Amino acid sequence: MSRFMTDQQAAEIEWSLLEQPELGIVAEVPRVLLIDADADAVLVLTALLVPENQVCVADTRAAALSLLQQDSFALVVLDPAVPDPDAETEGLADVPPPDLLALVRQHHGEAPLLLYSARAPHTIVGARGLTYLAKPWSTPRQLWHAISELLGSGAVLRSAAGAGKENSALV
Repeated sequence: MSRFMTDQQAAEIEWSLLEQPELGIVAEVPRVLLIDADADAVLVLTALLVPENQVCVADTRAAALSLLQQDSFALVVLDPAVPDPDAETEGLADVPPPDLLALVRQHHGEAPLLLYSARAPHTIVGARGLTYLAKPWSTPRQLWHAISELLGSGAVLRSAAGAGKENSALV
């Protein structure tokens, strides 16, 4: 048994301090999907988001589509240049891959989306009006600010007694 706490254990303790079931208040941890094949970017983003958010990572188009079909997310952080290795192994390397941004929109709806890409936003079809940060030049502070704005100013608390009432709380 380790003397040190995992990130998940720390998140559970932090959220348990925020929850007050006797008052009908429960904390809802936002789920964030990171669609990015760059391990360094995923590491930075995960460090920024955990433990206040539950993070899922997809490093291929197929993995992203699978997660989007299975779950809903409070935010998607997307690098549209994620590879499609299945197309390469099936001899379809010359066929243009489906537009990943369009696939995300189809399955994620109009929920918040952050484009985090080395490509200029004007070269990404459908990027107009979306929040965009340049990779790798954006600082962790810029990333955190953009993500905080897209998710809201903190955790969302829902009162079981007053269904539909929401209060923001900084975590």
